[in-house]
Amino acid sequence: MSSDNSVLIVYDQVLNEFSNLGILYALSPSVGIGSLIVDKPAYPIYSKLRDGNYNHLTFRILSSKSFQPIELIDPEINFIFSIK
Repeated sequence: MSSDNSVLIVYDQVLNEFSNLGILYALSPSVGIGSLIVDKPAYPIYSKLRDGNYNHLTFRILSSKSFQPIELIDPEINFIFSIK
């Protein structure tokens, strides 16, 4: 992971009145490099999407400093999303 203190989970089709990026969540890992990162919001976060039909979702993980994609090296990364 990069030297950022936090990373952003972004989906461009999210309606977010505070950001044009479509930020879903900001994650601030406090573990060493190579350590397991576990983060669970205290309550579910349900965001509105722009109107339309979707057949796939593409999420991006960005640096909170530069808003550039972060390279993830670990082949075993899991994200669990609750979509309703």
